[in-house]
Amino acid sequence: MKAEKYQADISRIYPYLGIYNGYVVMFTKPKSGFYIFIPEEDKDDDNGSTPLGYYSENIIEKYFSMFEGLITLSN
Repeated sequence: MKAEKYQADISRIYPYLGIYNGYVVMFTKPKSGFYIFIPEEDKDDDNGSTPLGYYSENIIEKYFSMFEGLITLSN
């Protein structure tokens, strides 16, 4: 049996933007948030990639770092 313990980073204040492998997520609470940017190479992927705006409550938050860039929204 193997047990792993992950301690939450208590310095994070919600909501905040996190980035991992080009994906940007707006975290609203621990392990939960909306995907607000999807890398260009994954947008047209027919293999079930995560869609823009998708909300999840099981994101592995420890892999994400604080996003310090700029995102411009338009329609």
